[in-house]
Amino acid sequence: MYPAAYVSHSPFVQQVSAVCIFVFGLMGQVLYVEFMAEMKRPGDFDKVVYFSSVVMLATYVFVAAFAYAFIGADVAPMVLDNITDNWKRGLANMLLAVHV
Repeated sequence: MYPAAYVSHSPFVQQVSAVCIFVFGLMGQVLYVEFMAEMKRPGDFDKVVYFSSVVMLATYVFVAAFAYAFIGADVAPMVLDNITDNWKRGLANMLLAVHV
C-alpha cells in the first residue's frame, strides 16, 4: 500500500479530483432546467435562485463565523477537521453527505 500523502498528491488523483469538481459545478446547470420543467410557474424560478443563494450564503457565513469564534485563529481550513470527537465528526459528515 502507498502512504496516503503520496496517493493524495499523485497526478492521477489530482486530475480525477479536478474533473469531479468541474462536473459537480456544471451539474447545477442541468438541474436548473429540470427544476423549471417541474415548476407550476417557471417564471418564478429567478426568485427561487435568489432566495436559495441568500440562504446558502447566510448558512456558510454563519458556520465560518461560528467556527472562528469558538476556535480562533487556529481554525483548520476544512471546518470538519476541527471536530475531535469521532461521533460528532461522523454525524457532521453524515449531515454533509445528506446535504450534497
